[in-house]
Amino acid sequence: FELSNSSTYISEDNKSISVFPNPASYDFIINNDLSNRLEICNILGKPVMNFNLFKGTNFLNRKNLKNGVYILKFYSLDTLISTEKIIFE
Repeated sequence: FELSNSSTYISEDNKSISVFPNPASYDFIINNDLSNRLEICNILGKPVMNFNLFKGTNFLNRKNLKNGVYILKFYSLDTLISTEKIIFE
């Protein structure tokens, strides 16, 4: 049994999105082969922050978001391709 501090989505063509660390303090990293946009939503589903993503490693900062659970929504063009939960503490 092993606990992981990251989450990974792998598509049918073996491309992936991984998010770490999770939980995160201020900065977090997204390794990305698929998505060009990230939307961070609060637990109620309301968008609170958006980022443009590049293929490869993206270093992001939660800026002034309060501690708590958030939903990461990854889009390719305008199509939602993955959702992940992240905890900011």
